[in-house]
Amino acid sequence: MSARTDIRPESDGQANDDYRLRAAIEVENILKDIAARRLLVTLYFGADRFIVSTLLAADSRSGVVLDAAQDDATTQAIAASPTVIAITFVDQIKTQFALRQLRVSMHTGRPALSGPLPQSILRLQRRESFRVAPPKAAGLSICVPLPGREPATFSLGDLSVGGVAVLTGPPVREFVSGAVFDDCSLMLPEYGAIKVSLEIRNHRPAGGERGLRYGCRFHNLAGTVASLIQRSINDLQKNARTAAR
Repeated sequence: MSARTDIRPESDGQANDDYRLRAAIEVENILKDIAARRLLVTLYFGADRFIVSTLLAADSRSGVVLDAAQDDATTQAIAASPTVIAITFVDQIKTQFALRQLRVSMHTGRPALSGPLPQSILRLQRRESFRVAPPKAAGLSICVPLPGREPATFSLGDLSVGGVAVLTGPPVREFVSGAVFDDCSLMLPEYGAIKVSLEIRNHRPAGGERGLRYGCRFHNLAGTVASLIQRSINDLQKNARTAAR
């Protein structure tokens, strides 16, 4: 597996901080989604031990509830571990969180592991990984200040925490590889406009549409802004799943 899809725990180094969500409501919502979809969760504990479990429930009042191990000894070993690292993949995005103070409990008449909600969640949606293509009705756009003339607003071909694809009609002469545009306004559904810096990386014809598709990445994106973008992506994915049912 590549480093982007490695099932082993990521380190807590500073390099991953931009991908860490700390807002309590975001943490709770992501965990509720994992539980509702019954995604498999790998629990790492001890020196090099792990089991595959399922997140059964999660909320701010009761905390998390997970399937216990198949044998009591392993369940007790997990509960005795100071920190248990949980890893799952949500829509191809590696999602990791630390569980502490786990205890053996019962859930719907079966043995389980319970504990408080994690304080943060690491979602490794880097630039090379999964991107969401917003529907035309989603209202995603970006306004870019262009030197010496009026700012221009463009629709988006896709969106990730790492960057966007900007769709234009005729070529934009200022959009050359390596150019950075500060104070761009990224319009997100439900959250309004947020300020980002955009770096132009490449361009190509926009598929079956007229115009060009500029591949861009966010430049020096703050963690709080990344969290808002991630939340918008979560909403778009959730709405797409609902519409497909």
